[in-house]
Amino acid sequence: MFSTKRAYLILLLEGLASSGVQMVTIRQTVAFVGSSVLCTSIIISCFLGALALGYFFGGKTAPEKFSRALLFNLVGAIALFGIGLSYPFVSMFFLSIADISYGLPILGNPLVHLLAFCLLVMSPLVFLLGQTVPLLLNTADQETRKSEAAGSATAISTVGNVVGCLLTSLVLMYFLGVGYSILVNCMILSFCVLLVLRPEKTVLKPMLLSITSLSLAVAFVANVRMPNQLFAATTPYSDIRVEAKDGGKSW
Repeated sequence: MFSTKRAYLILLLEGLASSGVQMVTIRQTVAFVGSSVLCTSIIISCFLGALALGYFFGGKTAPEKFSRALLFNLVGAIALFGIGLSYPFVSMFFLSIADISYGLPILGNPLVHLLAFCLLVMSPLVFLLGQTVPLLLNTADQETRKSEAAGSATAISTVGNVVGCLLTSLVLMYFLGVGYSILVNCMILSFCVLLVLRPEKTVLKPMLLSITSLSLAVAFVANVRMPNQLFAATTPYSDIRVEAKDGGKSW
């Protein structure tokens, strides 16, 4: 059982990382599907749909499984965030699906490719994080009314969403680049794992810590080391590559 302060801190950090997912998805897919109202609406719709499903199924989890489910969700979210939203994976996904669907009506539309990416990569990540709110509601004091506990948990998570949007887009991406933005969000979720593990006595603790550490290492390579080798610079809007050409350089 977590203290109220610990539960609120986890909710705040989870909300922060959840919004980071949305911002990073918009940024990483621009190079492959462009930037438009249609693209943004697909990403936001899939995000909200996955969040709603996370709330729903998280509330159906048996009380004795709350802590374990929360741990596995957070560890899985770190892996999906660090790998699924990295440039190497996103590039491979969109280039592969473009080759497969080339010349096919409807399926060859880049918007369909974006929808497939959101459903297969982003939505499962948001679904896992969305379960945090109902799972942590079990930690509320017995004397606290259910409506009050639900309202407080949702409010804290939403505050995290607001801070996450501003932090990821205006601070992390602007000053550190998209790769470090992903890595920082993964580290935030890793801290949530530590917060959940501290009061828990489980034989799975070494395994979960090992998987979390490995996921962070892979996230660093996929989002920092590899893009640094591929691009001359990354901005909040695009990746810049310099290629040698006869008679000069091509940007």
